[in-house]
Amino acid sequence: MNTEIVVLDPARCAQLVAPALDRLRLSLADKVKVHAARVAAAHGIDMPAMMTAAYLRNVYPDRVFDPRGLLAVFTYQPTDQVTAGLDALLADGFLERADDECLSLSASGRDLLRDLAATGDQAAQELWSPDEAVVDHLLPLVERAVAAIDDGGDAFLIMSPSPGNEAQLSIPGRFAELLTALRFHRFDSHIAAWTSAGLSVAQIKQLAPGPDRAAIEADTNVRASTPYRALTPEERLDLLAGMAALHG
Repeated sequence: MNTEIVVLDPARCAQLVAPALDRLRLSLADKVKVHAARVAAAHGIDMPAMMTAAYLRNVYPDRVFDPRGLLAVFTYQPTDQVTAGLDALLADGFLERADDECLSLSASGRDLLRDLAATGDQAAQELWSPDEAVVDHLLPLVERAVAAIDDGGDAFLIMSPSPGNEAQLSIPGRFAELLTALRFHRFDSHIAAWTSAGLSVAQIKQLAPGPDRAAIEADTNVRASTPYRALTPEERLDLLAGMAALHG
């Protein structure tokens, strides 16, 4: 009996991992939303501003960020929704200007993000409590994959965890935020692919399945393959299988 050895190349791994990243991170987001209103009320912040703050959770505690990076995270959303959230966070004192262009967290902003990070950490522990052994096994693979990213775009730079913040999280919480980094690396890769093809946001939203869409998706997979090049073919299969087995 002949046994065919499957070799999972980095671009194919990026393609197959993408839906798992979406599924797991969206499941965590749903769990966090249950507690988001409580955190918002405790800090006297409205939910639109809270949703903006949620995407700043990895700038904690001392990262200075350019608002244009946050706008990149919301590439497919109206710009005025993001700027309104930032304006509210500035007006309420959760953000402060580091210079003419960049922002940073104030003391109250650090408190808000600390509570938000704790809520996300708790959600990850609750979601993956039945999968503790799987998460423990996958964590070093994901750590190596994220550490290999040297071509991250603006959204990745905002959403990837800083070492100081990550160290304060549980193993499931660290794993969750590293998945966030992988997800937004692909997000940036997709934007780069359709931008390179000369398309606008409106055009990519309307682009139907066909050769042009397939070419952009193939380019996205190549661009998003960087983290998976740090893993062996066997480790890529291991990562894919493990993520498929996780609850979410």
